[in-house]
Amino acid sequence: MNKPIINLTDLDTNPLFSDDLRDFLVTTPLPIVVYYVADGGFRTYLVSDGFAKLYESTAEEETARLNSDNPFANVLEKDELSKAVKEFVEQDKPLNVVYHEYVGKERKLLAVHCHGMHRVTPDGRRYSLIRYGEFSDSSRKLLFAKERQELEAEKESKLTILRGLSKEYLSVWYLDGHTQAITLMQNNGKPVDNGRAVKIGVRALDYKTAMDSYFKEFASDEEYEKLIQKTSYEEIVKNTEENVLYPVNYVRKNDDGTKSYFQACYAKSVGKDGVVNFIFGFRNIDASMQEEKKRQEELEKAKDDAVKANRAKTEFLFNMSHDIRTPMNAIIGFINMALKNIDNKDKVKECLEKSQKSSEMLLNLINDVLEMSRIESGKIKMASYEADIYDSFYGIGDILKEVASSRDIELTFDYKNIQDRYIYCDVTHMNRIFSNIISNAIKYNHDGGYVKVTTEQVCREGKDTGIYRYTFEDNGIGMSEEFQKHVFEQFSREENSTVSRIQGTGLGLALCKELVDVLNGSIACESKQGQGSKFIVTVPFKINHSMQENGKKAKDKQKDVISFAGKKVLLVDDNDLNRDIAKDMLEDNDIIVDEADNGVAAVDMVKKNGPHYYSAILMDIQMPLMDGYEATKVIRETYPDAKIPIIALSANAFEEDKQRSIDMGMNAHVAKPVNIDILLKAMSEAVSK
Repeated sequence: MNKPIINLTDLDTNPLFSDDLRDFLVTTPLPIVVYYVADGGFRTYLVSDGFAKLYESTAEEETARLNSDNPFANVLEKDELSKAVKEFVEQDKPLNVVYHEYVGKERKLLAVHCHGMHRVTPDGRRYSLIRYGEFSDSSRKLLFAKERQELEAEKESKLTILRGLSKEYLSVWYLDGHTQAITLMQNNGKPVDNGRAVKIGVRALDYKTAMDSYFKEFASDEEYEKLIQKTSYEEIVKNTEENVLYPVNYVRKNDDGTKSYFQACYAKSVGKDGVVNFIFGFRNIDASMQEEKKRQEELEKAKDDAVKANRAKTEFLFNMSHDIRTPMNAIIGFINMALKNIDNKDKVKECLEKSQKSSEMLLNLINDVLEMSRIESGKIKMASYEADIYDSFYGIGDILKEVASSRDIELTFDYKNIQDRYIYCDVTHMNRIFSNIISNAIKYNHDGGYVKVTTEQVCREGKDTGIYRYTFEDNGIGMSEEFQKHVFEQFSREENSTVSRIQGTGLGLALCKELVDVLNGSIACESKQGQGSKFIVTVPFKINHSMQENGKKAKDKQKDVISFAGKKVLLVDDNDLNRDIAKDMLEDNDIIVDEADNGVAAVDMVKKNGPHYYSAILMDIQMPLMDGYEATKVIRETYPDAKIPIIALSANAFEEDKQRSIDMGMNAHVAKPVNIDILLKAMSEAVSK
């Protein structure tokens, strides 16, 4: 126990209390004794009139008795009371006892309850205030037992609060509502005198003075007045009328010049007399504040992202509306023009050709939008097919050369340092990238210009991966430096008179960027306005060692397309228009077509005519009664040994859609709108397998 270094003799020249307070304590009817504690001992400082009356004596006589060598001479439990008082004074143990004592001239036996508490004056002197009560009969003893239970419950409540605060708080204090004095209950397990807070005088124990000293030392000048107001006793009481806890956050200055977030938290503890006391503590909340700050930043970012997403959605719908209406307007306009000139064969032909180009543009737009949507939703899957680097542009090279030659643009393909020719890659998506970049190079070029495509193996990563670089270089109109910053953004098109005359959606390069990212590659752009552009795509491919070692080409020699002229084909589709279009294309190739409008009808026709009646079945997927997958399953189960070629015709055009058709027992998958050349090739390959 820490005791002030003040002698007992100081009381004569330096009283503990003011005259007014002393007079109040002396004349109070409450049985009270004030002891002054110093030098390891104590003496009676004053006795109230209420105490003297309880003992049927005078205040002077009782003061003398209590300061005598044997103050407990008339107490039956003398040893127990003496020990309790000694532990109370020397060890700060609570004093809360009942004893029996003979009082007055008639030596009346009283049951006395005394309850003691320590106090410290603002100047640091220590005193004890002991309150006494009479319990002279059994009813009063029962009353005392109840009161003692209440006191114990109050004590346990305080200890519970203390234990709760001690887990997180650096120091914990008790604020007495009666005296406005504070007592340090815990200081992070360290001796009280070791704390810096003690050194600056917080242990002066007058609450208002202590908080003033603390915040002057640790709080900023800007927060000082606000914190003094927030932590005043009156403010604490007001803020805990409905809430048990009252937190006050502030910024604390550290010794090293840094600042930390701190919190003073007050827990209400109402005494049995109704006076509101508090247990309060100080803790560092840097981590939680940083976490809260991070959470707020994340919320702000989420809000910004939502605003941007909503804006992007609006812009997307605006651009889509414009870009869809452009080819649709052309299609409708040219069809109306053809109808007006139905007798002019050349005019009708011109209108239909322009409508066809607009239809192709609309289809490309829809495909790009759907592809972008799947990439952004994370649903896109990359396939892995055997491929030959030298055939990277197979299927699109010849078509693009034809487009380029129509404007006298030279399109060339060159290969450098190819060590690993045979690879695994997603040919469809790679051709999508190549097609978009080369188409742009042709579209935004001058008549008589050039487009040069160079494929180069940069290096190997380990033994199984090759890094390949594709360079697309042209001498077209080029791009401004400002536009190059946005070239891979959706619906981004340079605004100048030349570009505005050329049809485009502004999605092609954005799609290329997204696909390259999915492939774990990179795409870059270099351009000068009026001189041309260069796009560089770098992607990793897994090396096909088995084909490399055998010297086998990744692609067999193209087989001749088998003629289906004069052969029977079953066309299954629930849409009359789709059937009419497909039937017309097939009959143009001298193919005999039977029709079914759902899966059930298709199965019945196969069963009726036998498994070898049709050379191929062209099966739509989504149909009433029975879809194409189920119809295929029934046919395969009915004729397990018959290898009837079944080709899916579906508006579902993604790789996973194609793979699902194969998994469901079909031989191939052709996307709508149907290209007759692609369909005949698929039929031919299915028959030849």
